[in-house]
Parts: sequence; C-alpha cells; structure tokens
Amino acid sequence: MDELRTQLDSYNIHQNTIFSIGMFDGIHLGHQHLLKQVCKIAKNNSCKSGIITFTDHPRKLFDPSTIIPLITSVNEKKTYIENLGIDFVIPIEFTKSISELTYEQFIKTIINSANLKGLVLGPDTAIGFKRLGTPDKLKELGNELSYEVFNINQLNFNNKRVSSSLTRQAISEGNMDLSTQYLGRNYSISGTVIKGKGIGNPVLGYPTANLDMSSVKTIIPANGIYATIIKLDEREFIGATSIGYNPTFKNEEKSIESFIIDFNENLYGKDIEINFVKWIRQEESFDNTVELQKQMTDDINQIIQLFKGKN
Repeated sequence: MDELRTQLDSYNIHQNTIFSIGMFDGIHLGHQHLLKQVCKIAKNNSCKSGIITFTDHPRKLFDPSTIIPLITSVNEKKTYIENLGIDFVIPIEFTKSISELTYEQFIKTIINSANLKGLVLGPDTAIGFKRLGTPDKLKELGNELSYEVFNINQLNFNNKRVSSSLTRQAISEGNMDLSTQYLGRNYSISGTVIKGKGIGNPVLGYPTANLDMSSVKTIIPANGIYATIIKLDEREFIGATSIGYNPTFKNEEKSIESFIIDFNENLYGKDIEINFVKWIRQEESFDNTVELQKQMTDDINQIIQLFKGKN
C-alpha cells in the first residue's frame, strides 16, 4: 500500500474526484466514450475528474516474455486524456507490491490519497489481486466506504467492441483505414531523425528522414509504403514513408524512412511525428535502381493525388 500511496500522494489531489482506472492504451473511441462520461459525471457531482493508468502493460509483470507493443507512449496517452477534459492523469508504475494489493486495499488507498468519491467502470473492469474487484464487488465496497459506482456500456463498431487489442492488430497488419476508425484519428509514431545510408538523395533523388529505431517506443505498422503526414514542431507536411528492409539493397536492419514532399531542411537530431493515413503497397525488390526510382515516383504521385482528394 505504501508504494501506491507514495505515487498518488505526489499529485496532491485535495478535491473530491471521480476516477476511472485502466491501461487506456491508444485512447481509442471506446476509451474516449468512457472518459467523456467521467468528465460529465464529475461535473454533475461538483467533483474533479481523474484517471489512474499504468506506465506499462500489467501483463508484462506476470510474464516478462510477453510482448505487448504500446499504441501510445505514456506522455502521448497523458496528453490525449487531458485534451478530453480530464483534470488529473496519474500514470503509476505497476509493481509486484501493487499487483498484490486486494481491491479493498487499492480503493482505500485512492480514497485516502486522492479523495475518491466516485468510480467509473468500463464493461470489463476488474482491479486488485487476481482481478477480484469486479463491478459488483466494487459497488458493495462503495456502499461501505461512501463512494458511488457508475457502469458505462461498451462502444461497438461494426458489431465488435472497440478494443486496444483490435486496434493493435489493425496497426500491425498495416490496415490504417481500420485503425483510424478505431482511434478516431490517424495512428502516429514519433522518433528522432538520424543519418541514413545515403541512398535516398544521391542514388534515387529522394532524400529521406530516417528514424532512430531505438527512439520509437510504440508499435510499428506492417512493412510497406504509406501515405503519411509528417509533423515537425507546429508544421505539417505530406510524406511517403517506407517501413522495412529496403529489399532492393538487401538491408539486414529494419528502417523507417520518410520522403517529405516540398521540404528541404536538415532534420538530423530533430524529433518528428509520422501520422499514417493510408497503406499504399508492400515493399518490393527491384532489379535495379531505375525501376525503384520509377516506382517511388509513382508512389509519390499517388500520395499527392490522395491528399488532393481529401482537401
């Protein structure tokens, strides 16, 4: 309890607050639906609104070999939640000691450290040791400890519940149309631009911004060519982004390279955000650079026409 209390106390929450608790990876439409309800319920009860989330997926604690790539980094998630009007966003580190707290201990700590007055639950919320804190149990505890429980129905899309798992699957398959529908926005990754192999400009005539792969902290879409929007500081540019191994040059290391249309600046060392709008084609191996250059020109023309159609 002490570890959770320490993390919560650092936020100095003294107002009565309506909370929801969860991983909230991606802040997809289902999450947005619930978060808007948190804001509404808080306002109706003259309370502040708060979210307790986790810095990494809790499943990793129980099975370190489990690979669950995140859709949003902690900072991105915090920003998205705050932009929906939530007053307090508390990312906590899910440690072994916290995982062993009963749901009663977990809730009592939030009451004492963050003035919990109401708890908003999604359709599959369960908290505490062995996930024994089901909605019914949390409601019983609420009657005892004087906090109210609000149950929110799930949000469906094409008769499927919108979930982080489905969103993650769509991204990993390169289905950006579907991931955009789940998220309500284009999926994006962020990273730092580094010097590449020097092929794009001198060999192909298309200089590219190459990301440092170690700087990308979220799930990378399937290999292929994408129509993208590149964000640099407060500016936006149209781009063609390649993910993969550049099979024509037989690269052994995966790369993310973006040709930014109508752009001619040095980006080395700068952070950019790549927003994936549409999957264009699979990566291919060409017999020579002339054929590759022709295909790149076709890709870029297709992407330009795509964005003209969106305006």
